[in-house]
Amino acid sequence: MTAVNPRSAHPTSSRRSNSPVVVAGLSYLVPTQLAPCSYASLARDLAAGTYYTPGFHHAVHNSRLVAAVERATQTGERQRNLN
Repeated sequence: MTAVNPRSAHPTSSRRSNSPVVVAGLSYLVPTQLAPCSYASLARDLAAGTYYTPGFHHAVHNSRLVAAVERATQTGERQRNLN
């Protein structure tokens, strides 16, 4: 495994490229280096003993947030909780 400097800059900050993705007729820019950045962030956390990389709890929160947005779109009402 390659040693990672935990204080180094974002691994793709100087070479980040985006690819347009079309969803429902709208074009979005998506980072093509997302997975490698996640692995590099995880490697930095492991080397430094830190916890900066988003984990399962972040994924659960984001999933509930998207579901709440979908419910709000369908019902036309603001969603007060994410459950």
